[in-house]
Amino acid sequence: MAQMQTLSARLPMEDVEWLASIEIPGATTASDKLRALVARSRQIQESTADFQTSLIWARELVAPLVAEIGAFEHREGVHSEALHLVAEAVPQLMALLLSGRNLANNPKQNATQLEERLIARSMQLATALLRLSVTPNSPCYDPAGLDRQVLPMIELSRIVGEERWLTPSQSV
Repeated sequence: MAQMQTLSARLPMEDVEWLASIEIPGATTASDKLRALVARSRQIQESTADFQTSLIWARELVAPLVAEIGAFEHREGVHSEALHLVAEAVPQLMALLLSGRNLANNPKQNATQLEERLIARSMQLATALLRLSVTPNSPCYDPAGLDRQVLPMIELSRIVGEERWLTPSQSV
């Protein structure tokens, strides 16, 4: 076990209240929470956070908003599948970026692998959002908002599909 050193710090009351209010697994006291926050920050700064650790951290960051959205949806009797898809995908993308920071050992291979994973997860999100627009009443707070974003994407995909797959003799 690491040798412990006592530190003293003066914090504004709002920070003390915030520290008391946050939930960190395995940390109950202010000292436990500070140690956990410092350890997590160190992991991120040193690029030692693996995907799972980074994913847990990223999900913790968005958890208050996700909980607030859940309460809002329950209270109002509404649901946005689009919002939930994005709220799940963004922490995964962040975790990929955080856990992929150390490219030093094999930069080309690691960067290529990271790129592939980021593109794959981004396309999974795009595909899921496109699926929501299949029906006229997509499960969104504002289905027209989804349509406004999807229609240009469909047009762009048509253009890419036509240009990308032409053989050299067919190109203009």
